[in-house]
Formats: sequence, C-alpha cells, structure tokens
Amino acid sequence: MSLLGRMRQRRSARFAGGAAMPLLAHLAELRQRLVRIALIVAVGTVAGYYLFHPVFDFLTEPLCDLPLEVRKTLGSETCFVFHDITGAFAFRLKLAVIIGVVLTAPLWLYHLWAFLAPALHSRERRWAYGFVAVGTPLFLLGAALAFTILRRAFEFLLGFTPDSASNLIDANTYVTWVAMLILIFGISFEAPLIIILLNQAGVLRGSTLTRSRRMVLVGLAVYSALVTPGQDASTMVALFVPMYVLYELSAALCRLHDRREDRRAAALAQPEKLDQT
Repeated sequence: MSLLGRMRQRRSARFAGGAAMPLLAHLAELRQRLVRIALIVAVGTVAGYYLFHPVFDFLTEPLCDLPLEVRKTLGSETCFVFHDITGAFAFRLKLAVIIGVVLTAPLWLYHLWAFLAPALHSRERRWAYGFVAVGTPLFLLGAALAFTILRRAFEFLLGFTPDSASNLIDANTYVTWVAMLILIFGISFEAPLIIILLNQAGVLRGSTLTRSRRMVLVGLAVYSALVTPGQDASTMVALFVPMYVLYELSAALCRLHDRREDRRAAALAQPEKLDQT
C-alpha cells in the first residue's frame, strides 16, 4: 500500500466515525502543518537576527584569526567585503534565516513527523527513532570535523595568493561555502547508518560489505579528495580515516545481525523438516 493510502487508512478512525479520510482532508492537514512550520521558522529567524554577531564571529573565526600575511586581505581588521549597498542587509537576513531553521529544527521536525507517523508500521517507527537518535550525533560529529579543518584549508588555499595581490572575500560566498562544507561532512557521516538500515531491511548483507572492502577504500579516497576544500593530504585524511572506521564498524554490526537472522531462520526451518519426515 502506498504511503498516502496508509495515512488515509490509519487516520480514518478519527474522521467521520471511521470513514475513509478524503485526499482534501490530508491536504488541509498538510497545509496546517506547513503554516505552523513557517511561523516557527519566522520566530526563529527573528531570534537569529539578534544572534547574528556571535554566530558570525564563530563562523568566521577560522579565517579572521589567520595572520594578515596569510589571508592577505585589505587590512588587519577587514576579512570580508560586500559588493553592493544592500549586500550587508541581505547577508544578515540570510544568516538569520539559517540560524532560525537550525534553532527551531526540533519543532518543525516534530510537525513533519506528526504528519508522516500514521503511515508507518510500528517496526518502521522504531527504525525512524533509531535513525534520529544515532544519525543526529553522527551528523554533528561530521560537522565538527569540517569546522576543525577549515583553518588548515584556508591556509592552503590562500597560500596561492601572489605577494602583489589582495583577497576580496565576499561574505555571502564565504558563509555559503562553509555551510556547504559542513553539510557535506555531516551527510557523509550518515553513510554507515544508511548501510545498517539497508542490512536491517534485508537489502544488503555484511558479507557483501566485507568482499567490497577494496572498492570502498578506493571510493572513499576519491570522494575525500573531491569534497575536501584543500587538496593537501591532511584534509583528505581527516575525512577518509573516520569514514573508513565507521564503514568497518557498520560492516561488523551487519555481519553480527546476519548471523543472528541466519540462526533464527534455521531454527524456524527445523520443525518444518521434522514435520516432513
């Protein structure tokens, strides 16, 4: 049954004495949830507007703390530039929205979950709870790693600036670049969890992960070289090593789960063999 069909079936008990919940009612509920999410994010954006300076200082510290002879900007107090009159206001508003989305994430995620939960079986809900419980710290770990290598990446990239030139670093470009790097590292650390979920669903076996170790090593090396900002070895190793360790850990957990499932299947098959004899 489709996701929408399961949602309609499970909400029917609350609608018109058990009658099937029509599509328009689902759309109305979705609209209500989205309106609430928009209001929640708007309130978070207002808070983000007043938190702009501490967040901005935190995000720009890896670059602005570099010596002037390394970053080679226009002056010791100048790290960034804006290229038009409205640039500073648009940048502050953009960062305020980002802060608001992050601050209010538990609230708007709850509304999304409340809309989707009726369509999930109890086992699927347990998987979802486990995904959130484990996936959140993994994402934060990847984001923290990305932030720690920023200073080294800036030193490498800005080192190509000639002595007769200065860097005009746009603030919008900088924050977007840092946010994308943090997002890439955070999502990369979710890969082991996805592997485990595929194994739990019976799609991927631990033995397959073991046989694919060499290909995974090459793939992780290429991926680390592509997504890291500085093409020096230290930043690539900083991403490659923890991702490979997490891969081996997920493979071990998958093999353990497969052995347990194989024993369970063998125990269930044994009475059938006795009945046939």
